[in-house]
Amino acid sequence: MRNINKIVGIGDSWTFGEGSFSLTLEEKQKMLKSEPKNILGMSKEYSDFCSSGSWVTQLASMYKCDYEIYAVPGCSNETIMNNTHRFLQNYDKDTLVIVMWSSMFKSEDMILNQELWHKFIESGNPHQPLFKKFKRKFIAELFKEEILDYYTMCYKIYSQFLLEERNIPYVMCNGF
Repeated sequence: MRNINKIVGIGDSWTFGEGSFSLTLEEKQKMLKSEPKNILGMSKEYSDFCSSGSWVTQLASMYKCDYEIYAVPGCSNETIMNNTHRFLQNYDKDTLVIVMWSSMFKSEDMILNQELWHKFIESGNPHQPLFKKFKRKFIAELFKEEILDYYTMCYKIYSQFLLEERNIPYVMCNGF
């Protein structure tokens, strides 16, 4: 077995650790508004609070190694893929990268749920307005579950390729 010096968790709220501790809405809002922000734009106070109870932290404690968490509650699988790529320089052959993909939602459920619709449309690079326009077309006109599954599978394959090219050990799983 390889020597693991660090565990990196990439994902959404499950990886972030949100919900690992009870907070009142007021406490959560106060933390979310605090400065400074972490590298993913989340309140550092809230991020540190949640991550202390995350599965990434617990696993790193079991293996007595360092850890990093690149996760944002509510982020899309596209964002998870982008974060896998964005922080690639922080992993090496002694880092175990665990990518926990966001749970899959059904297209019909997303269309009927405004919050999910906007998260999907707004995720990704803000400097690519054509991509957002494509996402609207994808959901509104190409409404097929198989296409959405294929779209997400491409993110997973690309992330595998990135990690394998650098000989970085990884595990990928779904949120639930």
